[in-house]
Amino acid sequence: MYTEWLKVYQREGEPENRALAGRWVESVACYSQAALRGLRHNTEGFLAYDGTDILKDRPRIADWLRWHMYALVTPMRPPDGYPYVFSPPIGAHAREALFALGRAGETDVARATKWEFHGLLYDYARLLEASWPDLAAELKYCLTKGREGHNPHLESALFRDYGAILRHDFAGPHEAYVGVQQIGAQTYTLPGYRSSGSMNYRWGGSTNGTIYYAAKEKIWSWNDYEANGDRIEINRLPVFEVEGRALGVHATDGVLYNFGDVQFYRANGSNPAYRSRDVLLVSDDYLALRDHVVGKTAGKFHWENPIGEMPAIHAVRNGPGDNLHVVEPRVEPTYAVAATVFGAQLIKSGRTEYLCMTEAEVNFANDEFMFRGRTGFARQGVLALFEGQAISFSGFKLEIVDGDFGASVKLGANVIQGRLAGRRGGMLRITPPQEFSIAGKEVQVDGRTVPFQTDGKTFLFEVRISAGDGYKIFRIADSGARPDVPPPHPPLTLR
Repeated sequence: MYTEWLKVYQREGEPENRALAGRWVESVACYSQAALRGLRHNTEGFLAYDGTDILKDRPRIADWLRWHMYALVTPMRPPDGYPYVFSPPIGAHAREALFALGRAGETDVARATKWEFHGLLYDYARLLEASWPDLAAELKYCLTKGREGHNPHLESALFRDYGAILRHDFAGPHEAYVGVQQIGAQTYTLPGYRSSGSMNYRWGGSTNGTIYYAAKEKIWSWNDYEANGDRIEINRLPVFEVEGRALGVHATDGVLYNFGDVQFYRANGSNPAYRSRDVLLVSDDYLALRDHVVGKTAGKFHWENPIGEMPAIHAVRNGPGDNLHVVEPRVEPTYAVAATVFGAQLIKSGRTEYLCMTEAEVNFANDEFMFRGRTGFARQGVLALFEGQAISFSGFKLEIVDGDFGASVKLGANVIQGRLAGRRGGMLRITPPQEFSIAGKEVQVDGRTVPFQTDGKTFLFEVRISAGDGYKIFRIADSGARPDVPPPHPPLTLR
């Protein structure tokens, strides 16, 4: 019975896009937890009756709980120091805060919140110890802000028919979180079960593109518990809309460019007037959002945070046509932001950064900066090229000679480090700044030395990548230097 139940109501992984398994048919902040509550009663009952552990040898249950763990909004610590973690408020009755040990606090947030599933995930962390000990310890760590368990080192991930979760510096001093809603439609039903419309219970993709942002120990975007549930209130969501409609239902099928300090994801939609929302996260410094509409269609950018302060928002491009906004995770702005042909120029404390986010290909150059493409980022010593042919800053240059992929580079002491992600490989050329010594260097990809060409000024090497690979890391370092081996990506499903 449990095997059939899980098969019907849970999404499997999608290896071609590296979208993980585990998303439940019901909403993450309420009804999925209601189903877990019933399963917990069964689990405890069987254990008490004859010792049978129904969680054992059922990876779909582990996938389900892993999805809940990844979805948790963790970069939050209220002034009273109580370790809250929240599920994002997507779907009906989305008012659950999940606490360290299931204790109720006495803060304003606690008094305003319904604690129906109080301590549920922590109970599962306890129940999983026998059958899934690693997941149990990781879940405890997330729920207790590191007071128990061990660090799962959560990274950015896609979950099929749920969306993208962008994470930076999990559990570190510069932690940031962005949840990008991208709920898909069920494309199949099993014989004897209800129509596909019943397979997204009390939530759906009509509000896709909604953003949940947390950084610097605060939540910066949120919504009322029914605004993204039974009572859709599009103008009370952190979302972009055209005539009352957001992106609309769409599969989670974009490439997740997890380049560490700079990350990018495009959420496509089914709205014929509003095509996509580009999400670019720059560490815990800021979040950039570009909304692409057809022609000069007029849309509205909304930002809501009923449980906290409003962030500093720079409306770089607003009004009819494509929009571009930069959101700083602080009340007062610290960047001076100016619109440019390629996106925006940002200046802070005399330091210039270039944010490239356009729909059409741009060819731009000045004395300091050059860009050919659609999407990229540059600051001193850091380049990221997500869509395009070339980007350079102060003599440091990155070129994609062929292929459908993106790359990043970061200049260190006698080493260049970077990441790769995309749909199809090709050739990558890197021109270090003049002060970087090329002599005696080699190229390593995922810890292995690879063939490369150099003319004494540049490095050229082949990139082999697909969307299902996630990201790969590379570095240019002294020959024979210890390779930088990346941590393993989370598997599509737990086994």
